[in-house]
Amino acid sequence: MAAQHIVDLSSSPSSARGRIVALIIVCVLLVASVFVSFTATTPGPTLPAFLPAIYSAAILAYALTAFLFANQYVISRSPGFAILSLAYAYAFVLTIPYLVAFPGVFAPAGLIGNGSSSGWLYTFEHFGFIGLVLVYGIIELRAESFGRSAFRAETFVAIATLVTAALAVVFISLSLGSALPPLTRASHFTALQAGTIGPGMVAFIFTTVAILIATLRTGKTIPMWMTVVCIALGLEVFLTNAGGGRFTAGWYFSRVEASLAAGLMLCVFLYYVNIALLLQANNLAQLAAARDAAERSAAENASLLRDYEREQRVASSFQRAALPASLPKVPGVTFDGFYAPGKSEALIGGDWFDALRLPDGRIVLSIGDVAGSGLDAAVIMANMRQVIRGIAHVHTDPAMILEAADRVLRAEHPDRFVTAFVALFDPMYRSLTYATAGHNRPLVRRPDGTIAELGGYGLPLGLRIRGDAHHTTLLVEPGSLFVLYTDGLVESTHDAEAGERRLRAVIEDSAARGNGMLARSIYDGVLVNGSRDDVAILTMYVDTPAAQSLVPEAIGRWKFDSADPTAAGETRARIHEMLERRGVRKAECVAAEVVFSELLGNVVRYAPGTVEVLLDFTNATPVLHVLDEGTGFSRFPELPRNLYSESGRGLYIIATLSEEFTVARRPGRGSHARAVLATNAARRRLHNG
Repeated sequence: MAAQHIVDLSSSPSSARGRIVALIIVCVLLVASVFVSFTATTPGPTLPAFLPAIYSAAILAYALTAFLFANQYVISRSPGFAILSLAYAYAFVLTIPYLVAFPGVFAPAGLIGNGSSSGWLYTFEHFGFIGLVLVYGIIELRAESFGRSAFRAETFVAIATLVTAALAVVFISLSLGSALPPLTRASHFTALQAGTIGPGMVAFIFTTVAILIATLRTGKTIPMWMTVVCIALGLEVFLTNAGGGRFTAGWYFSRVEASLAAGLMLCVFLYYVNIALLLQANNLAQLAAARDAAERSAAENASLLRDYEREQRVASSFQRAALPASLPKVPGVTFDGFYAPGKSEALIGGDWFDALRLPDGRIVLSIGDVAGSGLDAAVIMANMRQVIRGIAHVHTDPAMILEAADRVLRAEHPDRFVTAFVALFDPMYRSLTYATAGHNRPLVRRPDGTIAELGGYGLPLGLRIRGDAHHTTLLVEPGSLFVLYTDGLVESTHDAEAGERRLRAVIEDSAARGNGMLARSIYDGVLVNGSRDDVAILTMYVDTPAAQSLVPEAIGRWKFDSADPTAAGETRARIHEMLERRGVRKAECVAAEVVFSELLGNVVRYAPGTVEVLLDFTNATPVLHVLDEGTGFSRFPELPRNLYSESGRGLYIIATLSEEFTVARRPGRGSHARAVLATNAARRRLHNG
């Protein structure tokens, strides 16, 4: 407990109250000094006993303050405090012979010296003390330079100690000898004292005050109070000199100021020590009260702990159920995901990631974060993930998916909000369409190594307004790495910018791409000590220029002019052949030919020109793709209202003969039709796998 309240004043800031008190002391000293200066030369009674009464307190204050500054040096290793300890020790050493040598105190001409020794001891004591304080001020101004090396600091302090001790011995020896001219005659100052030494000492002191004032911008406590001490010493010397000799009004008042200057820092130390003791006593009282409260409520706390653990188990179950059991396996594309609960979270959080491959071969990516934590957040998170999955099977526009999820959240949880990011990736043509709802922008590492954010904007779910649904489409370069993440990854230290810099540095590491656990590697690289909040990460790496290059036998591709019946017939035959080779029944092959013919007929009628046809077997069910270069056409996944209408008859036939059928505009020009062919073999694979 005591170690928690060691008084270290090396960087202690000055309080507003302390600054006010210091200013009041300075103002009082200035006003009193100005008032006394008008009567400074007025003779007073000759009372040599006045000095022992005043200086006994000063000597004791010097000794205690020197000890306390030495203790502060041991605590903080600040060389400035070592210099202040030397200053007060030096004042202590020279003040004792000054008092003993003063005429009339212990002997008519002083117990030691030649009668004028006390004047020189007084001079050397003030010059030496102020000189050391000046060194302290310079150290404070250049604290960084002196603090770079512990060896340099210790060496500096050792040299300063030896020099100070040597000067003290020399000054005492000079003062007690007879080689120096007298500074007083019959209690009056000589011209040397009044015209040279006194004014020079005042100038030196206030030069030191100027240096100390320059250190006040650091806002520390000790420089502020040392400034007050030096101002008091400067006024003391000024009044002493203004009195013209000993036992005048100026001389008596200056001795009072000298005693005040000597004891001021001791009072400051005692104040801070007292504050530390009060804090320690208060902490002990609080600890005792907390211990008593804990003992009285042990049973209640145990019950709360059981409730907490039960809720955490339930929340953990929801969390595990909400995360995908596996990620899609797509030729040329590698997915990886990782989730970690927060270390300091009371309960499991509401972060999730998901990747779902649709029957037509496209992949829906989602990541999000439910505001708050605990069981409620886990339930909402599971609901949002399932809502996004369900909507994606009906409508694949990420903006519409978020719009529908927003409506569900408002209806079921009107007081909560969720950030989310949804993307639709087409592995056949490497296009990515995405929309965001207030979520962290994913990062993409391009093949050239540069890293960029995916643009886009949108309010979180639960806070959105009408018309806030918009998506962005981009073409994905081979060799691109996408990183989707929740805010716990970059905000663990409450400095999101620093967290994102660490994340970018990890993603820039090209070696990380070859890691089979890329998402976990990113987590470990960014959060060395873990995260207080839960974290979800989903990565997607597009490896090759075309997915079919890995499995050429699983993808058929044809390109021809829609007006060329020969090429169309050959393509239809090749489609039939590939389906038969994979065990598709003849009737289903015929249905697939009809679907192809209807799709091609639409191209001939509405978008004549070059047509591209693909038959993709990389998914659980074969998907027929037909791409044209017309003006573009989109179709909602629903049947025409009038089944007997001639308009839309071909699309109706296609939708009837297919498991799923969608038409969407391509990012550039034209339309992209996807028909998931209805095959019994595919249904068995889907059911068993």
